[in-house]
Order: sequence, then structure tokens, then C-alpha cells
Amino acid sequence: MTITAIRESLKNLPLTGAGHPGLVLQRYLKSQKEEGDAGDEWDRHFQVVMESLGKAKSLYDTLHERWLMAFGTEEERVPVSIESFETQGRLICGLGIASPVETGLALHHTYGIPFIPGSALKGVAAHYCHSRWGKENPDFLEGGTAYETLFGTTDDQGHIRFHDALPKGKTVQLHRDIMTPHHGDYYGEKGAKAPTDFDSPVPVSFLSVTGTFVVALTCDDPSDEGRRWLDLAMELVKESLATTGIGGKTRSGYGRMIAKGVVTLPKPPKPDLYAEGNVIVAERIRQGTARGGKKNKKAKERAEFLTVDQEKHLIIVREPDSVKDIAIGEKATLRITQNRLNEQNPYLEAVIERVKSE
Repeated sequence: MTITAIRESLKNLPLTGAGHPGLVLQRYLKSQKEEGDAGDEWDRHFQVVMESLGKAKSLYDTLHERWLMAFGTEEERVPVSIESFETQGRLICGLGIASPVETGLALHHTYGIPFIPGSALKGVAAHYCHSRWGKENPDFLEGGTAYETLFGTTDDQGHIRFHDALPKGKTVQLHRDIMTPHHGDYYGEKGAKAPTDFDSPVPVSFLSVTGTFVVALTCDDPSDEGRRWLDLAMELVKESLATTGIGGKTRSGYGRMIAKGVVTLPKPPKPDLYAEGNVIVAERIRQGTARGGKKNKKAKERAEFLTVDQEKHLIIVREPDSVKDIAIGEKATLRITQNRLNEQNPYLEAVIERVKSE
């Protein structure tokens, strides 16, 4: 016997074109299994989730580029450290997240892509700092000076910010995985019932992840000392991910990640100086001068300017009366209303903002 897990109006909705694995996983399981069922519906559901990841990647690539570009801009204000990490085996973050299939997975709320929460990275690094580095230097023990500088306290935040780690789109993959607990009553009742050889194994399906993830850390202290603390935090992340791993089932070998090198941040695009609404300085010229000839007799009366930069773009003001007090050769401040620089006869249109004072 099966239990319907989806609204009747959505039951027959085709999911072949679905592009959000998280939405499919959480909202489109058609039926729940009961104890003793084979769970074929769950297997089909996991397959649809995995197929939807491919469609999600096409949109996600744009997000990833923009995400990296944002760090390139932030780097001008605070120290930024970004490195890529490749999974060694499989990774499962968010196993305990509420899910209709009993096991969860951390998927980006907007794009549905697997990711590693920044809180998980901070927790792993903090535990490793206390348990490993703290043995050699008391400052790295919880409550120590170095520990509190990096991770903060319950009353004050630390100086290092651990951002969510996003994957490189083409590398990330979802995999069907399975665990088979043999002594469910023993674990479920916290040892109240002893395990025996007569206990029945219960297979539990779940999704795991492989791929390369980009880990980003920032420090709120822009000084050289802040950079040193940031480098120290990244070293903690490297050692903890390689040694103890992150996410669920780390004792079974899941969650190990190896650093693959520093990520080069893309340069932010140069601002468009001639975008509509921008204010620029220009010099008035005689009508027709910019075209290298005489004034077009058919052209309506207008005022013409040239930008004062090396480009020397023609600017047209359609209302010449608004600039009648500006003499030829005098500079004025104009606000661009239209950008037609991509046309065969490129020019800008503008209105007067104010006369530039010399």
C-alpha cells in the first residue's frame, strides 16, 4: 500500500523539463512508501532530481560568475581568500534536513545546486582548531585569544566570515547512495534494546555529491594583520577538510576534500560612461562640425557637443533654446538620454544639466 505525497492537481505534472533539483526533491515525490515496500517510487524520484541538475547548471553558470565578480569588488575594501576544493569520494551536507524521503541534502534555495553552508565550514574549522591546534597552543583552544579572534564568542562575532561554498557548475554531480542500518531499534532507542543477529537490515536511499567547490573567506580587518588572520583561517579549512571532512557520515569516509589552488577572481566590468542617465562634461561645437562637413539643410535645428575625453563622441541636444546661453567652445554638463553609439552613425542624445563653471 502506498500513501499519496503530492496534491492531486500536480500528480500528473511532467517533470522531464524540471530545472530545480531542490524543488523536485522537496515537493514532487508522488507517493510515500510503507514499511516493507521496495521503494521503487523513491528510486524514480531520485532519478528525476539527478536529471534536473543538468538543466539547473545552465542558469547557475551565470550566477557563479557574478558571485566571484562580487568578491573581486569586495577585495578592494577587505582581504579576501578564495580557493577551490575537490571532493575525495562523496559528500553529503544536510543529511538531517527535513525531507519527504527521510534524508535531506543542502541545495541552494534559488538555484537548486548543491552547496556547502558557511556555517558548516565554520563549525568544522572551529572544531579542528580546538581539538588539533589547541593541543599544541592553548591560544587555539575554545576561549583562547586566537580562537575567539577567528570564530568569536556568544557575545561577539569573530573577524573571519565563512561564506557558503558554491560548486563549479560543470563539475558537480548527484549520485544515488544507500546506507543499511542493521540495528534500528538499538540506535533509535539509544541503546535501550540490545542489538542481535536477528535484527533486519533496513536500506535507506539518499543522494550524495561530488565535484569541485569554491570556498571563500573574508576578514573585516583591512590591515596586514587581518590578512594574516585570514590566511590562518584558510589553512584551518584546508587541514580540517582533508583530515576530518565535512557533512554527514565522515567516519565512513564521506566529506573529505583536497585544496586545488587559489581561484583567480574575474575583473568587474568597466562602468559604461555613456549609459542613459549618466552626467558628462562636453564642449559645444558648431552644427555639422563633428561630421566633417557642412550643416545638413534638412536636419532640424539642434545643438551639438563633443565629449571632452579621447573618444570625442558627438552629442545632440534636440532643444537648442535650452543651451542658447552656451557659446561655441564653452563646456557644459549634460545628462545622457539616449545612447546610439552602436548605430551606423554613432551619437549620443542629451539634455542640459548645467553650465560648467571654469
